[in-house]
Amino acid sequence: MIKKSGDRGHRFSLQKKGMQITLPFSGSNALQTLRIQNAIDTCAAAGGGTVVLEPGLHRTGTLHLRSNITLHLEAGAVLQGSEDLADYPPLAFQHNEFPVTRALLWAMGEQNIALTGFGRIDFRGSSFMQLDTPDTRGPGGDDLSRLPEVLRREAVVVANERPTQPVFLHECGRVRIENIELVDAPCWTITLSCCNDAQVRGISVRNSLVVPNCDGVNISASRNVTVTGCNFHCADDCVAVVGITRWEQVCENILISDCTMVSRSCAVRVGHLASRVRNVQIHHLILSEGNRGIGIFAGDGGSVENIQADHLILKTHLYAGFWWGKGEPLILSAADSSGTIRNVRVSQVQAQSEGSIVIAGKEDNVTGIVLEDWDLTLVPCETRRHLGNWIDLQPAECRPLKANRFPWLYREGVEDITLREVQVHPGAAETAGYEISPL
Repeated sequence: MIKKSGDRGHRFSLQKKGMQITLPFSGSNALQTLRIQNAIDTCAAAGGGTVVLEPGLHRTGTLHLRSNITLHLEAGAVLQGSEDLADYPPLAFQHNEFPVTRALLWAMGEQNIALTGFGRIDFRGSSFMQLDTPDTRGPGGDDLSRLPEVLRREAVVVANERPTQPVFLHECGRVRIENIELVDAPCWTITLSCCNDAQVRGISVRNSLVVPNCDGVNISASRNVTVTGCNFHCADDCVAVVGITRWEQVCENILISDCTMVSRSCAVRVGHLASRVRNVQIHHLILSEGNRGIGIFAGDGGSVENIQADHLILKTHLYAGFWWGKGEPLILSAADSSGTIRNVRVSQVQAQSEGSIVIAGKEDNVTGIVLEDWDLTLVPCETRRHLGNWIDLQPAECRPLKANRFPWLYREGVEDITLREVQVHPGAAETAGYEISPL
């Protein structure tokens, strides 16, 4: 190894695997955007290498990741995002959901990118929120402003203009994100858009449970992606498999396994609107606190097929607020649409739920559904009495339910369902006065 000293506290080394630049804590809370970006660009110009952030605070605005670069955060290193939106210039990407794409870390069309280490990325997302202003809307016309204060505190809050894609990788290949801790995202934490061959392993995502849209990992129109051994604490979906960033491109060959999760939306969402998704494996998940377990959706022009989920422990609760869902352990919905859902097997599930299993379609557009080896315990829900009785199929129309009706299985427009060894324990909910039966 050949070493040489660098200016302004940089330490350089040249190794067989490329250049390494180590950035110590600068001793200042001033933005380090140029300093870190210069290190990334220097390694890229040398053919690749590693930029190491040593323990301490490294505040920054938008950083452009490049091919053959590893950004490594040592234990005790904190990469902290700026609280000023001006430090996140708009990217040249037209997002289908958010009007302006702003990121802390981004790359487009790059190869062999890694984000590693045991440090922390702090997005400072709460600084872009109106934390004292809940969104008082609710599904089916529920007015959350009339709820007791203790329930209003569960509601999603109103967001100001914000960075919408904190870690945004588009059309990138051979991506690794490992072991890092990511906290307080203002929106989708990690987006893998139109990527191929990506591995997300051992990360921890801890976001606020009242911030809207703060998904953990959003896999959009991508192929050959693995998410395993991770811990998620997110107001929105922990892992979403969709096609939002490019509707016409299939998202396929996805593995999600061995993760623990807390969510105000789905532990895992598959499909949304016109997304095209196929070949998804979901194994060994624990949702200790969530609004929904597994959610599978298809809207007009969308399709979802070949989904297998098994070995799931799910605990779902109906949360107050403009969240989609009513505490379902499982929902499959292509209601009110031309979309299709085909060949889904969900097995070996232990669930404690304040909501129903929901399977809804239109004119047999949901087929080949198998639920096998379920142990489902229904529990009473005081929140339901305040929020009205609805089957929440958003973005499709909600369906009204008779007061105190609690179907363990709500089925609409779907005939091809196979149930094997499904045990339902309704005792506590029946004792609380609910009528328990499938529709």
